[in-house]
Amino acid sequence: MSSDKVNGTDTAQANGSDPKSPQITASIEADIAELSELLSKDTLDDAGEASVAELLARLESADGVAKGVESKLDSLLGNLDTLLASLEKDGASDHPSSEAPASQSTDKET
Repeated sequence: MSSDKVNGTDTAQANGSDPKSPQITASIEADIAELSELLSKDTLDDAGEASVAELLARLESADGVAKGVESKLDSLLGNLDTLLASLEKDGASDHPSSEAPASQSTDKET
């Protein structure tokens, strides 16, 4: 059981993934649902016309939610950029240039 925990931790660290990513994704989905709900409400006042003040309040709320989603997506993209840079760096160190093996084999032959 403890090996599962260690493996899960090692996997997350090895992948460079942020443990907050599932939380961010869930939060973004909730924000999108809230934004959709705010924009789809069709509440009318007694006169049958939507209240301008209510519409403005909905728009301001929707704008705030959209900015929050944008911020979370920017953070997620930043994490992905960091992960990609880390993987590229690891890939470069795992594959030395083709000149090094050739010179080593030449040294052994002489």
